[in-house]
Amino acid sequence: MKKLLTLVLAAVMVFAMALTVMAEAPAEIDIDSIEPITIIANSTRGEQIEGAYIAFLERLKEKSGGKIDYEFYGSGSLVSAPESVDGLLDGRCDIANLNIANFESLFPITSNVVSIPFMGMTTEGAEVFGEVMAKYPEVLEKEVEGNGLHLISYNMTPAVNLQINSDTPVLTPGDIAGKKIIGMSAMMMKIIESLGAAPLQVAFADAYQSLQGGVADGIFQNGGAIVNTGLYEVANQSIIFQEHGGIYFDVSMHCCSQAFWDSLSPAAQELITQEAIAFHEEEQANRFADMDKFDEVVGNSDKNTITILTAEQVDVWREAAQPVIDAKIEEICAMPGCENFKEMYEYALSIMK
Repeated sequence: MKKLLTLVLAAVMVFAMALTVMAEAPAEIDIDSIEPITIIANSTRGEQIEGAYIAFLERLKEKSGGKIDYEFYGSGSLVSAPESVDGLLDGRCDIANLNIANFESLFPITSNVVSIPFMGMTTEGAEVFGEVMAKYPEVLEKEVEGNGLHLISYNMTPAVNLQINSDTPVLTPGDIAGKKIIGMSAMMMKIIESLGAAPLQVAFADAYQSLQGGVADGIFQNGGAIVNTGLYEVANQSIIFQEHGGIYFDVSMHCCSQAFWDSLSPAAQELITQEAIAFHEEEQANRFADMDKFDEVVGNSDKNTITILTAEQVDVWREAAQPVIDAKIEEICAMPGCENFKEMYEYALSIMK
């Protein structure tokens, strides 16, 4: 089981993939041994951005000769984001995408090891999570299997950056002093406060109206969401924390329950595992295409100006937030079973540089 759990993570890394191909060709799949099944697939991100997810399900259907069918439910229409893990465990859905930052109590290490703000993450380093987990597979085993789940695929969300309304250029934390900024996580709320601004907790669905009406002055959010919801229309500056990067990235996983996985035939498991590699690659490409889309759409907008901070400027913001970051790392390390988090975090930093 551990081999299956780590196969996807190992295979998506360039060097590990090459070694995998040389060592072992994809197994022949006995389609006749697959029992007919309809997979109930849940998403909380919206069907319009789930092309890779649906393509993965379509490939399973095609390559199984129709024995693996599916029903797809987008936009949380079957199971909401906060209920996603429960929905898998109680059988309301068979596969679901989980933004694991929303389940930190279940995934304290995997949800933070490459998502701590100001790690210096860029699109070029997007496979860092896979590399870290390939080095520490026992963490995946503990935090995924330990919660009754089986990992199918993962991806990194587009970079989170700052959208803000300001009459003057925003280059330093002092330029947002006193401004009301929406944060989407408890840690970001603390960081916003450490930067001298006033943190706001607003449902994402209400963010556009909050910015438009002046209830909020800014928001930390990823580029795909900024473009897809038009938030750049109601914020006159986009502050990008390093070229091709951002203040942080999140990890999203596609999982099923271990009970569902164990109910599948070996041939069905092998087919899903093989197709999960392409699923990861396609979804990662789609998610980072959102960043290119951001550059194109916002860059051509007369309502918003993009500013890319230099490494030296980002250092000033990082230094202001460092006490919050250090406290967060110590908090995670103090959690039961998380004693090696700092070692993993520092390893992630080392291979990103």
